[in-house]
Amino acid sequence: MIDCIYCGERGERSKEHVVPRWLWSALAVLGDHVAPLRGQHAFAGNLPRVPDVCVSCNTGPLRDLDEVARTWWLRRGEALEPVLDAPPPLIL
Repeated sequence: MIDCIYCGERGERSKEHVVPRWLWSALAVLGDHVAPLRGQHAFAGNLPRVPDVCVSCNTGPLRDLDEVARTWWLRRGEALEPVLDAPPPLIL
């Protein structure tokens, strides 16, 4: 059990990835890499994880945030200009 940094409640530890799996795959398709190959850096080729996020948050609100980001990523496509749904102050 951990104290979740997202909701502040005590809960079961999850495997919340710093870089979502969908982004890792998307960057690999583009030829970009988030990290060097296994054995060539501190994470040994594995995606780093946040150690103190509970399962409820990871499968609930944080999954929803990942989906918003994935939708934006897919909509932006190969665009060189930013695709923003709101002026920058509102996005922050």
